[in-house]
Amino acid sequence: MTARIRLARADDLAAFEQLENDADRILIDRLKPENWGAAPTGAERAAQPGFLLVAEVDDAGGVGAVGQDGGVGEAGGAGEAGGAGRAGGVVVGFVHVLEVHGCAHLEQLSVAPAHARHGIGRALVEAAMREASDRGYRRLSLRTYAEVPWNAPFYRTLGFVDEEPASPFHRALAAVEAEAGLDRLGTRIQLAVDLDEQQHRSGGSRRVPAPTERLRFREMGEGDLDAMAALLGDPAVMRHYPAPKTREGAAAWIAWNRANYETHGYGLWIVETHAGEFVGDCGLTWQEVGGKPALEVGYHVRAELQGRGYATEAAIACREFAAERGLADSLVAIIHPENRPSQRVAEKVGMVRLADDDDGPAGATRRVYGLTFSRSAG
Repeated sequence: MTARIRLARADDLAAFEQLENDADRILIDRLKPENWGAAPTGAERAAQPGFLLVAEVDDAGGVGAVGQDGGVGEAGGAGEAGGAGRAGGVVVGFVHVLEVHGCAHLEQLSVAPAHARHGIGRALVEAAMREASDRGYRRLSLRTYAEVPWNAPFYRTLGFVDEEPASPFHRALAAVEAEAGLDRLGTRIQLAVDLDEQQHRSGGSRRVPAPTERLRFREMGEGDLDAMAALLGDPAVMRHYPAPKTREGAAAWIAWNRANYETHGYGLWIVETHAGEFVGDCGLTWQEVGGKPALEVGYHVRAELQGRGYATEAAIACREFAAERGLADSLVAIIHPENRPSQRVAEKVGMVRLADDDDGPAGATRRVYGLTFSRSAG
């Protein structure tokens, strides 16, 4: 029976708490702790910054669960009868990845025992690795028990290797685990996988820039229409355009970028804080300058968030993305002559004013900034 891996929906969440508590029984039998806390609810998991993926099949085929943990939560699963998925579908596993302080951290992985040893846990982790990579992360970490067979030994078969908790987030997580007494039940270790290396081995590559100190990127989709319509419909944001965009215009903007992802592998991306707050969009698109194609970095930031350096931070990440992949020999920014804040962003990215042209709408003058990428010899 083939499992479908997808992002969790709101109607999946009600099953998660029971699902994880059922799975904990397997780990409790092995570790024999004096006390064991209840699992968080699905709503509590969903409220944390990050993403949840589920494995769904057409028939549950069994009860109970065995957990494979990645953090303070030790195990999880599909509950006594599985969780409701799409019509006729049952959730038989899930993976929870946190996105905090620029880190992607696998916090929980669970698979129902009736579906164990059929590759579903592996498929969930591989899907989580792809999703984290697509969101711009270069590493995926987890904390787990060294000797539990479905913990560290399992993850090592997927390319995870031992590492020390070096970041403030990982050190704090290790301290929380120690305070909870998890290390008294067995050896706790941290593992991580290099997502760029795994993508290279699979013939793929990251589809968004790497997260910055404050921001992360993801591809835009139909679910972003409300946010994008508000952004592109704001006269303050669009004051140097011919007119703000309508909701239909925002939908067309999303469709254009979806087409860019498919054609080029990049476009304008949604920009968010690490807490998930919508900031705007920024990315790379092909434009015409002086009658020739040119790769442009573009950016829009919500009016109330302007002046905080977000546009510069995002544009630099996009510049690095273009340079790492050799997308073009140069990069430009096409800016209205009166839009001095955007010109300052281009200058901070390392661009200089190249020329003005009259290729804008209805022959409008545009100011073109640009930089040339250096190429290493050999």
